[in-house]
Amino acid sequence: MFTAIAALILLVLILIAKDLNAIRNQAESVHKLWICRKCHGSGRARDADDPEERCDLCFGDGSAVGETNRWTAQILGKLDSIHNLILRLWACPTCSGSGHAPSIDFVEAPKECATCKGTGRARIGDR
Repeated sequence: MFTAIAALILLVLILIAKDLNAIRNQAESVHKLWICRKCHGSGRARDADDPEERCDLCFGDGSAVGETNRWTAQILGKLDSIHNLILRLWACPTCSGSGHAPSIDFVEAPKECATCKGTGRARIGDR
């Protein structure tokens, strides 16, 4: 009985070790897929005079995640500039989108812009 239990425990340990080895191999192959294609995972810029200079593709991360972050930052920058352009195009020409009447100083509460009626947006007929 004791040898049967020991053999069963040994069999389970062998199967666990085999599964752990397969998981480790999969993790290594996934890691190879995510290595930065420019610095090959070092995070340092190639052919740079300064040894501390970071890779400009992955921002020194050494992985494609840094590259993806750079790409996302570029997209967000473009979207932000488009958003600002739209705001400028649709802003009231008198108050520049604030909704308040232009004044050098407000002794009292700011007054509503007469052109846009306080909305800050240009009316369709104004353009």
